[in-house]
Amino acid sequence: MLYRNGVLEDAEQILILGRQMHKESAFASLDWSDIKAENLFKTCVSNPNYCCFVAEKNGVLVGMIAGKVSEYFFGHDKILSDFVWFVDKKNRGSLASIILLKMFKNFGKKQKVAEVCIGVSTKVLLDRTDKLLKRFGFENVGGTYKLMMKG
Repeated sequence: MLYRNGVLEDAEQILILGRQMHKESAFASLDWSDIKAENLFKTCVSNPNYCCFVAEKNGVLVGMIAGKVSEYFFGHDKILSDFVWFVDKKNRGSLASIILLKMFKNFGKKQKVAEVCIGVSTKVLLDRTDKLLKRFGFENVGGTYKLMMKG
């Protein structure tokens, strides 16, 4: 497996992964926009405060993590927050999730962030994700509570 920075030429495959994530997640009842997702991806690969890392197997993207560095709303310390961290079903259990997470953390170090935050809001493999994040020093400090207002 090859792990690398995402590049503009990955856009089509990123959208395929994004649609897979959307379909199997708690977001499945919400609309999906290829245009909006592609615009965010382009920002992630071109803006130095954003990042996108991918896992590629035999020329096909099988995993991704992307996020943004910003300042906290109450001060000047910086935080790296993810937009997406996803590995397709066939490649879960491989090293893909771990290596992508390490790449994300290293990006945060280079950006001199105070914290790296990973949101777990898809309802996909919650227990496994919790164990993996804790293994790498992350602490669960709360949760996401949703009230679906659509349909």
